[in-house]
Amino acid sequence: MKRTPTSDRLLADSELRYPYEESKTLMHVFDFFDDKALIQELLEGMYAELPEKKAKENR
Repeated sequence: MKRTPTSDRLLADSELRYPYEESKTLMHVFDFFDDKALIQELLEGMYAELPEKKAKENR
């Protein structure tokens, strides 16, 4: 799971690992698929943290 303020807060006890060789970004190892409330809180929090979309230029 990508590291964001929400995932860092909710998954503070999870293991951090590189997703593939030569990766420079650590990610949370997530395996709590039965905890629907946690998944919902993660997705809602991470969605709110997405950057704003840039407006397209009309030519």
